[in-house]
Amino acid sequence: MAALREAVVNALVHRDYTIPGATRVFVLSDRVEVRSPGRSPTGVDAEAMRAGVHVTRSPHIYIPHI
Repeated sequence: MAALREAVVNALVHRDYTIPGATRVFVLSDRVEVRSPGRSPTGVDAEAMRAGVHVTRSPHIYIPHI
C-alpha cells in the first residue's frame, strides 16, 4: 500500500498541469499502472533519471528533503 500511495502522490505532484487530462490508475490482474499527462521535464530522459538528475516541475509545491 505504501508503494501504491507513493506512486499516486508522485503522479499527481509531478504531472504537467498545463496539459489537460486526468491522472489515471489502472488495476490489472498482474500489475497496477499509474499514468498522468505530460512528458518528463526538458533535459530529463531515462538515462538522466538513472543518474539522479532532478528538475522541479512544480516549484510552488516543491519541498526539498532535509
